[in-house]
Amino acid sequence: WGGQEHQMQLFRRSFAIKGKPSNATLYITASSLYQLYVNGIYIARGPARSAPHHQSYDTWQLNHLLTEGENVIAVKVHSQKSLPSYQHQTRGGLLAQLTLQTEDEKTLIISDENWLTNVDESWDKDESRMSRFHHQVNDKVDLAKSIKDKSMNHWFEIDFNDNNWSKARVLMRNVGWPRLAKNAKATSYTAPWTQLVARDIPHLIENKVRAKQLVTAVHTNNYLYTGRKFPNKLAQIPRVNLSNKVDKHIKSQLKNWRDGEAIILPKSDVPWFLVFDFGQVRNGMAYLKIKGSKGSKVEIISKPFMLNDEFSYHTIDSNLIDQVLLSGEDDVWQATYFKPTRYLALIVKTNEQPVQLDELGIHEISYPFKLQGKITSKQAPWIQQFMQASAKTIKAATTDAFTDNYRERRQYSQTGFYAALGNYYLFADTYLQKRYLMQVAQEQYANGLMPAYAPQMNDSFMVILDSNLLWLSSLHSYLLYSGDVATVKQLLPAAEKLLLLLANYTNEDGMLDQPPFAYWLDHAVNDRRGANLTLNGHYLNAIENYAEILDWL
Repeated sequence: WGGQEHQMQLFRRSFAIKGKPSNATLYITASSLYQLYVNGIYIARGPARSAPHHQSYDTWQLNHLLTEGENVIAVKVHSQKSLPSYQHQTRGGLLAQLTLQTEDEKTLIISDENWLTNVDESWDKDESRMSRFHHQVNDKVDLAKSIKDKSMNHWFEIDFNDNNWSKARVLMRNVGWPRLAKNAKATSYTAPWTQLVARDIPHLIENKVRAKQLVTAVHTNNYLYTGRKFPNKLAQIPRVNLSNKVDKHIKSQLKNWRDGEAIILPKSDVPWFLVFDFGQVRNGMAYLKIKGSKGSKVEIISKPFMLNDEFSYHTIDSNLIDQVLLSGEDDVWQATYFKPTRYLALIVKTNEQPVQLDELGIHEISYPFKLQGKITSKQAPWIQQFMQASAKTIKAATTDAFTDNYRERRQYSQTGFYAALGNYYLFADTYLQKRYLMQVAQEQYANGLMPAYAPQMNDSFMVILDSNLLWLSSLHSYLLYSGDVATVKQLLPAAEKLLLLLANYTNEDGMLDQPPFAYWLDHAVNDRRGANLTLNGHYLNAIENYAEILDWL
């Protein structure tokens, strides 16, 4: 960061190019999330999930975006307040390198003190987590504090005046003894990054999807929070039963809205409540373009599903609500982190003046799955329906890993076993599975024990012995469907270390008997005394799978 610590930081690097670029390769990563702009054009977000001890970085080709003369790379970075994996308390940081080649010269631009930085003052640093299970947060943004210059240029645009920005501070080792010498120089390997790994899954597809199908537009008294400007926790979780009614003032504008024009929300003492239906779950960041009175509050609520037409921002331990204060000018906003959204709602105050809603939708992110296989049976037609449901589920629950997409978002070892089977059968994708196997092994303890999920998100090493066993079976499936002998051989020492640990907990019959670690069948009520049948079923399968791996090799 610069001299001031903040969760949301902005960076700029201006540079001039002589001649036409023949090669412009940017390598970039950040702790925890970056959003990249080049010459005012949004490129992408990253990096892929990883632990900082094996930090993932992205590679982008910028030849077509850079021009002769002045150029600028701009990056927004959000640092999650957390302790990930085996690292010291993480520090926010940006790491970048641009290799630039023209007919006349070769230039190397790195993330150093020549970059300029500023705090994003619009971001409320008391943002709240979406869920207690992960680090991603909801937006609390005051757009009146968004950074623009006197000419109203945005911070990421090439003509933006950054004269009052600070020089970035280069990260140096800040833990351990002896302390750094005064003449020590910074390197790319410094906490939180101690090893860099090139992105090993495809880039996600990003696509804007406008919300068109309005299902409810009414006034509401029982939803908008009227206490503190940005509450960390609401005293109660309001719920609204959808009426499927659309106010006549808005109904008359729907055709124009579907054609890409604006909706005007009339002035009212009672907030407007609008709900749009995408018809399917879309993972992505809500966005809007809007104009209303300065300080007017807009709440954007995402909902992956509803029961009995009851709408709430709360979905099984997850609060999926962003809060935005308007600037009084034409405002553009996009959420920082994705939320699974079928139903997208707005709560809008219009007590001072009407609000003009120009755009609303989801900036969708999706894994580039391609349907390549199917399983059908004339005797059992339900099988085809089952596989179709599997494909739909995998797409809905996958971004850069197999997860549930609203509550925990963790890459669990057991999920990596059964989700991968549907993936192999339908999509024949192996990138996600390879990366999952590697990341679980990277978190392995010296005694052989593996975590229930990876990368780790904090210093709580969650143990589920079933997950360890399913990791071994996953390795078997991966070799069977990918033929990737090199990766499997690389993981054999981790597998053998795990099996040697488990062998310590067997009885004279070779069965796991009262092991000192937790195990379960996903919340099922099991008798955990003695040699548990379910656990030993997984153990037998894992041993047989591993033996077959060795036989194949």
